[in-house]
Amino acid sequence: MRLGLGSLLVLGTLATGLAAPAAAQDDEVLPPLSAELIEERLDPRMRRIVVDSGPIREAESAYERGLFEVAEAGRRIRSLEAELETITGERSTRAAELDVARAELGRIAVELADTESALRAAVLDTYMNGAGASDRILATVEPAEASRAASADELAASSSELLLDRRTVLRQDRTRVRSTITSTERRLAELANRIVSTRAQLQQARTAGFALALSIPTLEEAYRAARLTATVRGIDVPLLALDAYVRSADLMAGERPSCGVSWWHLAGIGRIESNHGRFQGRALRSDGTVDNPIVGVALDGETVLGDGSSVARIGDTDGGLLDGDPVFDRAVGPMQFIPSTWARWNADGNADGVSDPNNIYDAALAAARYLCAVSGDLRSEEGTRRALIGYNRSEAYVQRVYDLANGYSTYPIPR
Repeated sequence: MRLGLGSLLVLGTLATGLAAPAAAQDDEVLPPLSAELIEERLDPRMRRIVVDSGPIREAESAYERGLFEVAEAGRRIRSLEAELETITGERSTRAAELDVARAELGRIAVELADTESALRAAVLDTYMNGAGASDRILATVEPAEASRAASADELAASSSELLLDRRTVLRQDRTRVRSTITSTERRLAELANRIVSTRAQLQQARTAGFALALSIPTLEEAYRAARLTATVRGIDVPLLALDAYVRSADLMAGERPSCGVSWWHLAGIGRIESNHGRFQGRALRSDGTVDNPIVGVALDGETVLGDGSSVARIGDTDGGLLDGDPVFDRAVGPMQFIPSTWARWNADGNADGVSDPNNIYDAALAAARYLCAVSGDLRSEEGTRRALIGYNRSEAYVQRVYDLANGYSTYPIPR
């Protein structure tokens, strides 16, 4: 599975909507991510194998935490986008209101000027005709005009009273509209600042969300690798090695149906030879290759092994190409093939176009072919022991592998 760099909404959905995991053997349930992220090239039966290790738990937690953070980033972005839309909408509304208010203020100014002009004209007209003007009306004119009008009789102009009332209303409206304009301009300034701030926050959220989205494939790959190399619960075999043994046995069942080599035969050998590729702290990479080539002792006929026996004497057969020793041969890889044997039985178990004795898939398939060639039939104890003695001429070795294989054979590979 590859996650694109597109919509955070998709990632948010992924974080909360993982498919339900398949049930494992013994009524156990896989961790939520196992069914989703299991390496596609593994045998489908491996998808139901339960594994457990500190690294896989850490990788799983990191992956789930990454998905959660991406989902949170998506929610944050959507919230800011909605907030920005709301603020922008309000700004448009307030700007339209400001235009209306300014237009209204202009209309009021024109009407007020006309009203005041009409009032002056009415006062002067009344004065010129000798009528008296009221104090209220006289107060509307200029002081010089008012002094001349004061000696006249009170003006009896009802139209002037109406104009005066209208002017009062217009002045009140002008005050109200000016207040509206002031408050609207203040609000528009606040909205402009909020838009700038929200846009900055949105850009930061998008940048952070994008960075989180970029980290998801890396976290996914870390989880894949951790699961592949984690130990199968119930046996001491890494999942990747178990897949290699099962795959090799299945291939041989097609090539040599009468051979009967089983995955547990290969697992027994793998355990003794290299602890399934983990010899002296080594580990299997996700493609099945050990992270540091495994090379045995020089087969010089003198080196004494831990059980007190001496190694065979085998001079160099490959010019040091596989084992790095141009004088004596050395066993190489997780299944410990000597170069001359590998030259005859080498295999490409993972179909990558390369036969590598330090790859668990290649080495396991080569070992299966070799066992079948030596024994012909591993379906009986006699045939199994015959194959194992051909692999290593030590009765103690044969018994150890045989016992380990019997123990592994009780582990149920899911159908």
